[in-house]
This record gives sequence, structure tokens and C-alpha cells, in this order.
Amino acid sequence: MTGKSNQTGERATAPRIYCPGGMMKYDAVFDDCLTWAQRESRIHQQEVRAKVRALCCEMGEPTMLLPYYYCFGLEIDRLVGMDLEGQTLALEAAPVLQKWVSRGLRQSVLEAIQTQIFHVEEPRR
Repeated sequence: MTGKSNQTGERATAPRIYCPGGMMKYDAVFDDCLTWAQRESRIHQQEVRAKVRALCCEMGEPTMLLPYYYCFGLEIDRLVGMDLEGQTLALEAAPVLQKWVSRGLRQSVLEAIQTQIFHVEEPRR
């Protein structure tokens, strides 16, 4: 019922979280609800984002494109997490790279993310 008006015409509001210590950051409240595996996954994603950000800044990419490079990095990370390796990994990563190149990202930056951060080799043809 959040966001809808009730029968008296008043707007319903989301329930508030009581915090005796004052304002609590959303992340702190959110982290209390996570399992150990979810927390580890979140930390790993933050590490991937930090590495991608550092590499993109080093290569002079505009800040507004960083979220798209993050998405590419997380897609490659998902493939690496599937325990693919060698040419199988390279062949699975190639369409992902082409997808993001066709969306307007620089191929040289994507290849650098792929090889320097995730150690994915070039596919042999």
C-alpha cells in the first residue's frame, strides 16, 4: 500500500526503522539482513568495481561510462566464477566483449579489463 492513497485521501508512508543511536546508514541496516555468502559476494563485487574503476581511470575513460564497464566486469567475473578456464573461458567471453563494443564502449579498455583483471586470454581462431 506504500505510495497509494488510502480511503481518507492521505498518502500512505513506508514504515520507519527505529534506531536509538540516531540516523543509521542504509547499508548498515541492509547488511544486517544478509547471509555470510551474500556479504562475501557483495565485498567481491566492490573489489571488482574498484579494480575496473582504477583501470578505466588509468586509460582515460569518462566517469559517466564507468557503470557500463562495471557491468562488463561483473559479467566476465560471473564466467570466471563458473570455473571455466583456458579457451573455453575465452570463447564464452568473446560474445560478451562484442556485446559491449556494439554498445559503444572502447574495445581496448574492455580487453584490458578482461586480460589484466580477470586473466582471460584471447580466443584462438
